[in-house]
Amino acid sequence: MAAGVHRGARASERGSPDQRRVDLGVNLPDVPSAVANATPAGQSGNLVVPASPILRGSDGNNLSGKVGPDSIAAEVTAAAGRYPLQLLADLKAEIGDLGRVERIARLASFMNCTADLTAHPESITATSDLPDAVFGESGRHARASVWSWPCPLARRSSSS
Repeated sequence: MAAGVHRGARASERGSPDQRRVDLGVNLPDVPSAVANATPAGQSGNLVVPASPILRGSDGNNLSGKVGPDSIAAEVTAAAGRYPLQLLADLKAEIGDLGRVERIARLASFMNCTADLTAHPESITATSDLPDAVFGESGRHARASVWSWPCPLARRSSSS
């Protein structure tokens, strides 16, 4: 997620993004400590870029494994919907007030999936719902999705 921020608070006809978030019943998770020499978000001028967080389940444990055609759609959608929660938490920790966000410009999502998964866009759409609900028109963004799966590469024969 890349967001442009104002130096001061921004007024909105629909209330502040933090108030809309609370009205939606959305609680932000804790921001993790910095790992090695990386931070949860970086800022340059008015541009803030939260790091891509490790997705955690509702129990707080890291999610692992691959998404495939046999995955339960509701579980994948729920997991995808949790992804922007950490991004917003990291963003808020970096700038202090979500009301300073002028625009969410881009959101990147990453999914570890099997080669036979074909429903990529549908699987990750929930990542875009929260920024839109919290920021309104300013939350509509370009989305980059990266899908990771084993590529069928040519293999060398073990025979000489």
